[in-house]
Amino acid sequence: MNIKELPLNATVLVNISLDEAKTLLMHTRQRPLKRPRVEKINKIHREGRWNPFVGSEVRFDVNDNVIAGQHRLTSQCEMKVPCVKYRVLKSDVDTDAFFEAEAEINSGWSVQDTLRCA
Repeated sequence: MNIKELPLNATVLVNISLDEAKTLLMHTRQRPLKRPRVEKINKIHREGRWNPFVGSEVRFDVNDNVIAGQHRLTSQCEMKVPCVKYRVLKSDVDTDAFFEAEAEINSGWSVQDTLRCA
């Protein structure tokens, strides 16, 4: 899957390989991972109940960062599922610019403060 070729603001069905999932997880702009949520998705995979319409889309921003879907991608990696079909949406949102402006507005807060990952 080539994120750069995805149409903006359109949901499409895409197969994501295990290697692609690992690479995508290196480029996330999300809150910290919640283990209980990953475990629920792991259970769905174990039971063979995965469906691309479970949950919302895996979403990317204009900079190709994952902005939604880290729990599903993490589960795919943990369960070593070779290929998973997802609904994917590439948004026209620039999260880097958003967080920089947000940090500037919040009286000296850094991007890390805003993301609560410092």
